[in-house]
Amino acid sequence: MKKNKGITMISLVITIIVLLIVTSITIGNGLGQLGIKRVNNLYADIETISTKVAEYYLKNETLPVYDNLYVNNKQELEELFKKNGATENITNVNDGDEYYVINPTKLDNLTLNYGDDYKEWTNTSTSEEIQNIYIINSVTHQIYFPHGVKSGDEYFFARFPDEDEVTAVELGEIEDEWNMILDDATKDNLNDNKISFIANITLEGVIDSYNLNTLEYAWDETDNEQEATNLSYTKFSYNSIDEENNQLNASLSSKEITTTADHYNLWVRVMDVNGKYAYKKKSLKLSPEIVPVLFQKVEYIESTGTQYIDTEVYPSSKLNIELDIALKSSEGDQKFFGSYGNGGICLGTLNNKWRYGSNFWQMNNGTATTDRILIIVEGNTFTFGNDKYTANSISDNTEHSMLLSAIAYRGSLYSKSKMTIFKTKISSEQNIIRDFIPCYRKSDNVKGLYDIVEGKFYTNQVTGDDFIAGENVY
Repeated sequence: MKKNKGITMISLVITIIVLLIVTSITIGNGLGQLGIKRVNNLYADIETISTKVAEYYLKNETLPVYDNLYVNNKQELEELFKKNGATENITNVNDGDEYYVINPTKLDNLTLNYGDDYKEWTNTSTSEEIQNIYIINSVTHQIYFPHGVKSGDEYFFARFPDEDEVTAVELGEIEDEWNMILDDATKDNLNDNKISFIANITLEGVIDSYNLNTLEYAWDETDNEQEATNLSYTKFSYNSIDEENNQLNASLSSKEITTTADHYNLWVRVMDVNGKYAYKKKSLKLSPEIVPVLFQKVEYIESTGTQYIDTEVYPSSKLNIELDIALKSSEGDQKFFGSYGNGGICLGTLNNKWRYGSNFWQMNNGTATTDRILIIVEGNTFTFGNDKYTANSISDNTEHSMLLSAIAYRGSLYSKSKMTIFKTKISSEQNIIRDFIPCYRKSDNVKGLYDIVEGKFYTNQVTGDDFIAGENVY
């Protein structure tokens, strides 16, 4: 009878070692396959999103993203990638600094392996909080997955072209030649302290070298472009576009703003093809005076030496006069307001001094200036800015009414001057009889002064060139 032989200890140990080796190889291969699957899933997501984004952009001329930035610049994104396992910089060398979170709800029939946390993204979310999302660069449209996936010892965050190295594209400098024109604006008085604006603008030179999908605007008091870069901007679309003339039109409304400032600036910014923002502004000055809708108020009207206004008010010792003006020259014999002869009121300059008084120039004092200045006449007291002078008695004169940007002598036009008129007010015994507002008539662009007391438009009294108008005021 034959004896059964048992397994020896040596053969048992060898068998266990072989089994361990086979198991480790199987597990390693499985883990490797799992890592490859993760990367392939990432690449499949990015390829699908890229196709959908291209279709969306072609149809809507904007990206399917949330409004707020994911990171503020490329460096910040690189730091996030390295924190999540990257060993080198991996962003597209042509990326601009702005990265946005893709909103899959704007893309039809989209099924993804990753990126579900887009549902948690809000306007207060940060890149530190949410990374299981897909983001896109506003310039290159390169797509990234900030969370990353791991295969072996490597982490993957994007899918790039097959080249070993992406070479930076040489981008030419964009000359800032675009321009913003304020066509018109309306002001809505909401209550005693709040107003709103609607501004109609034309943008010239923005079609060829700028990304129209990045057009944004903001209203603020700041006049400084550096400060304007930090404003909260709102995207807007244009009403019409004229590609032949390289311009577009848009209507931009403000939120409620207070009347505490004397003006507000409408800031518009747009990104050029290099990913750099360019800024333009237009000022809307807040003014309580109302002129009829047939007229447009302006900051000033300016005479060039041939135009003048007849106030149709005769000189009197009972008048108070306020002139907010700027002279074009203080040299020589300049005569810019009044009527005299046998009495009257006259204002001018002579040899860089103020010339004023009744009858034929009674006083020369102070230092005349071409700066904007407020001149006040109260009877025989004349105030030029901070300096006050007293002349001989002012007597009435009925030979000719007082002229502005000229004077009358003994019933006839005597001399004209070059000056800028910001505002003029004439009162008699505390009753305002003229309150002149610079404006132009919209129907024919004629410039002049609108008297909000009488409701009458006063225009140039000489045939020929018209006044020059300043910026529109609303």
